[in-house]
Amino acid sequence: MKTLVAMIGVLLSLIPQVQAGGVGNGGMAYVCRKPSTGEIYFAQLLDLWEPDHKMIIRDNERSVKEQLDRAISILGEFFPYGRNEISKAIAIDEGRTTTTNGKPLMPTADSLPTYGAKNECDFEQIAVHGYDYELRKTVLKIDEEIYNSSAFTNTDRAALKFHEALYEIARQNWNVTDSRFVRSAVAFFFSNSHPSYVEIDSSMRYAIAQLFSPKSGYSYENGKPFAS
Repeated sequence: MKTLVAMIGVLLSLIPQVQAGGVGNGGMAYVCRKPSTGEIYFAQLLDLWEPDHKMIIRDNERSVKEQLDRAISILGEFFPYGRNEISKAIAIDEGRTTTTNGKPLMPTADSLPTYGAKNECDFEQIAVHGYDYELRKTVLKIDEEIYNSSAFTNTDRAALKFHEALYEIARQNWNVTDSRFVRSAVAFFFSNSHPSYVEIDSSMRYAIAQLFSPKSGYSYENGKPFAS
């Protein structure tokens, strides 16, 4: 009996505090650390690190809000209904964001990066959506070491907020289990050159239009779809 109790205790200790199903719930960053100290000297949101065909210049001169508002505005030009939905999603996320208190987040299996990490760098989990059993509510947990690092710019921070909101909507509406499409969309809306409608890949254009269609039967309230 004691052995059984001990085994159960070990198994319970392996369950992460934020339970989110293993796939379809997180955000990733490409992080480089000094081998001797573990100090971060480079960090970039995976959405902005991957693209090799878009002009993305990261900066700290413009605030997170300014850069986030610009991306929302561009989205709204192409998909007017999407402006309100993404804004609502971001506001809800901001109300349920918490930090890891110095503990690294367990990596999820939903990123599937296009390229491999090199040398002193690796893909590290920066955000996870899920249910926190200690807090007894759904939270967006952020790794504050990466997020607050001087190597992680305001552009990355704004894009992370956009990513998490868009990805949550996509998971609820489409039941997607990886973030590849969402990352491509984030890179597009955070491109420094103001994009035109024809520059959007036709499949992405269709997918985003469907995602933000008023007829889709989706509401971000409480993160759950509703019957239209």
